[in-house]
Amino acid sequence: MLPILIFISVSLVASLVYFSFKLNKIKTKLNTLKTRFDNLQRLSQTGYFDGYFIDDDVWWSEELNKLVGLKPEEYITKKADALNLIFEEDREEYIKQLENSIATGQPLRTEYRGKNIRTGEIRHYWTNVEVIKDEEGKPIGLRGTVQDNTEKKAIQKALSESEVKQANVMSNIDDLIFIVDENEIFIDYYNSSTNDILYKMPKDFLYKHHSEVLPESISQTFAETIKQIKTDGKSRQFDYSMDINGEKKWNNVKVSIYKGIEGKKEGYIVVARDYTERKKIEEELIENEINFKSMMESLPVAVMEVDLEGNIVYVNGKTMEWFGYTKEEFLSSLKTFDLVVPSQRMLIKENLKSRIKNPDLGPVEYTGMKKNGENFDVILFASAIKTNEELSGFRGVLMDISERNRHLSEIQKITKLESLGILAGGIAHNFKNILAAITLSVDVIKMSPLSIEKQLNRISSSLEQANALATRFQTFTKSNEPSLQTVNVNDIVVNAVEIALAGSSNMTNMNLDNNLFPTVADGKQLNEVFLNLLINANQAMTSSGIITITTDNVTLENNEIQNLLAGEYIRIVIEDEGVGIEDDAIEEIFTPFYTTKKDGQGLGLPTVYYIIKNHNGAITVESEVNKGTKFSIYLKRLEQSEDKIKTIEKKKVKKSFAKTRVLLVDDDINITNSMIDIAEVITDIEIHSFNNPIKAINFFKESLTNNPIDVAILDMTLVGYEIDGLDVLNEIRKLDPNIKALVFSGHSSKPVVSHYHEFGFNGRLEKPCSFYTLVETINDVLGS
Repeated sequence: MLPILIFISVSLVASLVYFSFKLNKIKTKLNTLKTRFDNLQRLSQTGYFDGYFIDDDVWWSEELNKLVGLKPEEYITKKADALNLIFEEDREEYIKQLENSIATGQPLRTEYRGKNIRTGEIRHYWTNVEVIKDEEGKPIGLRGTVQDNTEKKAIQKALSESEVKQANVMSNIDDLIFIVDENEIFIDYYNSSTNDILYKMPKDFLYKHHSEVLPESISQTFAETIKQIKTDGKSRQFDYSMDINGEKKWNNVKVSIYKGIEGKKEGYIVVARDYTERKKIEEELIENEINFKSMMESLPVAVMEVDLEGNIVYVNGKTMEWFGYTKEEFLSSLKTFDLVVPSQRMLIKENLKSRIKNPDLGPVEYTGMKKNGENFDVILFASAIKTNEELSGFRGVLMDISERNRHLSEIQKITKLESLGILAGGIAHNFKNILAAITLSVDVIKMSPLSIEKQLNRISSSLEQANALATRFQTFTKSNEPSLQTVNVNDIVVNAVEIALAGSSNMTNMNLDNNLFPTVADGKQLNEVFLNLLINANQAMTSSGIITITTDNVTLENNEIQNLLAGEYIRIVIEDEGVGIEDDAIEEIFTPFYTTKKDGQGLGLPTVYYIIKNHNGAITVESEVNKGTKFSIYLKRLEQSEDKIKTIEKKKVKKSFAKTRVLLVDDDINITNSMIDIAEVITDIEIHSFNNPIKAINFFKESLTNNPIDVAILDMTLVGYEIDGLDVLNEIRKLDPNIKALVFSGHSSKPVVSHYHEFGFNGRLEKPCSFYTLVETINDVLGS
C-alpha cells in the first residue's frame, strides 16, 4: 500500500510541478500579449475599454487614461463616470447611438467631443464600439477603442477652408488653368466659368492631346513652347487670336513646369487669359496716338514734351524745322534750356521748378536760339502730363512771336512820335525860356563886361537845365533794346512827373518809399512808360483832380500777379480820378491801335505793356467808370543784398593834380577845340585831340616811347570813318593793355554806351559835360 501511496504522491508532485510550469508559461505568454497590447495602444495612441451589462463596472486601458488626461492611478471604473467625460451637447446623441448598436448588433463608429480632465480643453475623439455576445448571440456587454482626433480634425477643417478659399479665388479670376502631363495631354482644369476663352467647354479637353482639340497653328505654337521649356526650364508665353461666336478674341497663354507633392516634375501648368478688352484699348490708344502725332505734325506751331528733369521726350516736325536739330539730337542730348539764349537758361530752369509746384502757370516769353545761333522770340504755353494720376512731365506749345514783337517795336517808335506831339509844346516852351536867359546874359556881358562872372554862372545854370531837358527828351530817339543797369525807380518817377505834368492844373500826390529796392532796368524806357501813363492820367481828368503815384516793396507768391514767379518785387502805382474805363474795354487797352480817345492812335499802352514785358515784369489795371483808373507795375528787385550795392559818392574836384596826358578822339571839331582850350587854361592836364581816329592811334603808338597817354576819351560815332570808338580802344589796347578809357557819347543806340564795362571801358562821359565832371571822371578812373 505504501509504495502505491508513494507513487501517487510522487505523481501528484510531478503533476503539480508540471502544471506550475505550464501556468508560469501561460502567465509569461499573457504578460507578453499584454505588453504587446499596451505597446500597440501606445504606438497607435488608441485606448481600449470594455464593460458588461450585469453590473456598472467598466475597465479602461492605461492609454485611454492618458487620452482623457487622467493619472495612472485614477482609472475610471464606473460606466456613468465614463459617460460624464463626453461633452454634454454630444452625450445624449452618443447614448442613442450605443442603444441602437446594442439593438441591432451592429458596430458603432462615431465622433464626440470630450473635456481633457488635466488641461480642461475640449478634444475631439473617434470611437469604434462593438457588442459583446454570448454563445447564443445575445448582447452581454460592449468593448471598443478611442482615438484623439483633434489634430486630424483641425487639419481636415483647414483643408476644407483652404479648398473653399481656393474655389472662391478660382471662381473670381478670369484665367482658365489646365494641367498637362509629360505627354502633352490635358489631365485637369480649374475655373470652368471662363468658357469665353475657348471655343469648347474645358471638360472637352480632358485626356486629349493638344493637337486633337486646338487649331493647328495654335497647337504648333504650344508644342514649340513646351519644347523650349524642356531645354532650360523657364516659363514661356505666347498670344493668339480666334474668332469665337462671331467675335475676335485675344488670349495670352503662359506655360510653366508643374511639380508634384515631392517636388518632381509631373507636367506643365497652362494659364490662359482673355485680354481682348485690353487689346482693344491698346489698339485705340495706338490709333489715338497716331492721330495725335499726325495732328501735332500738321500744326503750324512747335510742340514738345519734357519730363520733370527737362529732358525732351517728343518733338513735332515744326520744332525740328524752327530750331534746326534732328529728332535724334532732341531726344538724346538736348534739354529745354538748350533751346534759349544763355542769359535765359537759369530762368527756364526756375520756371520748370515753379511749374512742378504749380502746373497751372500761364504762358512765358523766351528768346529761342537755333542750332546755327540765330535768335527768335517765342511764347510758351504748357500743360501738365500725368501718369497714373502723378505729374510726370509737361507738354509745351511754342509760338513764334518774332513778327509780333517787330510790329510792337514799330508801334513803340510810332507812339514816341505821338507822345512827342503832346510834349512838344512844353519842351519848346522850356527850351525858349533857357535860350532867353542865355541870350539876355550874353547881351549883358556885351554891354557890361564887369558883370561877366555873374552872367556866366547864369549861362552855366541855363545850360544845365537844357542838358537835363535834352536827356529826358532822348527817350524818344533811343533804340528799343533795353540797356540794363541798376536804377533807382523813385528818381525816374520824379523826372517823369516833372516833364509830363508841367503846366497841368491837376494836383500830384507822391508816396515814394525811401527804402525802395533797387532794380535792373533801362531807365530811359521806364521813363517812357511813366510818361505815357502820366499823360493818360492827366488827360483822363476833364476837371481838376489828384494824380497819386506810389512806390513800395512787395513779396509775391507764384502766379499771384499774372505769370510772375514768387519773390520780391517793387511796385509802382499810378492812379487818377478821371473818367475811368468800361469793363469790356479793359481787356483791349493793351491791344495795338485800340483806343477810346477821339484823336488817339491806340499805341501808348501797347508800348507800355511791351516795355514792361521786356523787363520780365507785369502790369495790371483796375478801373471804375467816373471814379478813376489805377495802373500797377511790378519789377523784380535786384538779386543781391543792399550791403553789396555800392553808392558812388561824388568826389571833390582837386584844384591841381599830377600832369595827366589825355587822348581825345571825337568827330566834332568844336569839341576837340574846346578841349584844347581847357588844356591851355589848366596846366596840369595835357589834352591831345583828334578828329581822325587813324592819326590818334598813330600818335598813341608814338607816345609810348617817351610820354605815354594816361586816359583815352573816345567818341562812339565817328562820322566819315569806317571805325568807331570801340575799334580805336581795341587797337590801342593791343599797344598798351593797361590804358584807361572812357566812352564819350551824347546819344548812341549801341549797347557799348550802357554796358561799357563789358566792352573794356573803365567809365563813361555823357555829352555835354562840364570841366568839373571831366576832372571828376578822370580822377575816378585813375584812382587819384
